[in-house]
Amino acid sequence: MDNSPEFKAFNDYLRSRGMKFSQPRKTILKLFLDGESHKDIEELVLEAKKIDSLISRSTVYRTMNLLVICGLADEINFNGERKYFENVSKKHHHDHFFCVQCKNVGEFHHPMIEVLQKEVAKKKKFKITSHRMILYGICGNCK
Repeated sequence: MDNSPEFKAFNDYLRSRGMKFSQPRKTILKLFLDGESHKDIEELVLEAKKIDSLISRSTVYRTMNLLVICGLADEINFNGERKYFENVSKKHHHDHFFCVQCKNVGEFHHPMIEVLQKEVAKKKKFKITSHRMILYGICGNCK
C-alpha cells in the first residue's frame, strides 16, 4: 500500500464514513495520482481495466466522485461532454487552454492576469474567493 499523504487522507475519509479502501479504489487512486495533470474519466476507466479487468466503469466514476468530495481531486468540465480531474495536492493556481477539436487541455499562469483580475474586482467592490479561467480555441497541432 502506498504511504503517501493522499492515500492516508482517502483511507481516513472512507473509514470515517464506514467504507472500505478496496483494492479497486487503491488502483484508481494510484492511476489518478501518477497520471497527467488533467485526467479524462474515460482514460481512467481504460487504464484501470488494463490493470484489473474486473474494475467497472461505475467503480471508477464513484471513486472519482469520492475523491472530489474528500478534497483530493477537482472536477472540471471543459466542454460539457467529458469530465476531467486534477490532483488537488499538486495544484498550483493556473488557468486552462482547451482545444475544441482534439480536446487537449493545457495550463498557463500569468501574474499580470491575476493582477488585472484583482484590480477589476477592487474597482467593482467585489471580493474574489476563487476563479477558473478557460480559454477555448484550436491548438497548434490542430491548425
